[in-house]
Amino acid sequence: YYSSFSNQVIIDPKYLDLEFFEGKTFDCYQIFQNFELIDFMTLKLSYYLELVRVFYNNLKIQDGVIFSEVHKIPIVVYQSILFIDTIK
Repeated sequence: YYSSFSNQVIIDPKYLDLEFFEGKTFDCYQIFQNFELIDFMTLKLSYYLELVRVFYNNLKIQDGVIFSEVHKIPIVVYQSILFIDTIK
């Protein structure tokens, strides 16, 4: 970890600027809306650089599932979490 990740630069998070889309008809914006991603893509929360580094240092992807561990807490992210069932 210390040799590979401790000094890595973490890029500032990017956020969706809703004003950019006003009065325009981008297909991607409609897709973001359809999948209910607007709130997620405009979310601005605090984050901890050291924990981000640890997460990526321990990252493994197997069969489309992301595994990591931070402070002995396992983290599992399934691809399905990125897709919302739009049929209600």
